[in-house]
Amino acid sequence: MKLSVLHDQDGKVLALSRSGPPAATGSGYAKVGILPRQGQMVTEVELGKDLEAVPLLELHKKYRVDAAKARLVPQAPPKRKRGTRARAR
Repeated sequence: MKLSVLHDQDGKVLALSRSGPPAATGSGYAKVGILPRQGQMVTEVELGKDLEAVPLLELHKKYRVDAAKARLVPQAPPKRKRGTRARAR
């Protein structure tokens, strides 16, 4: 499955769209797409079998774009600031 991924220069995913004919989704439009703003870009990504069943929202939250390889890669866990403690849950 192909995705169009709108992202910033650091690879942060801003929006996702499944690629394919609009008629297949029931859309009446002949063509759809994502229009990037300044500092943003769109990369076409081919999802591997392991990611095809993952909901788009989860891909948005847990992955970033490696634009050089045109693929999604897991995000690194956020770094804690020095001198801060992890919150107790």
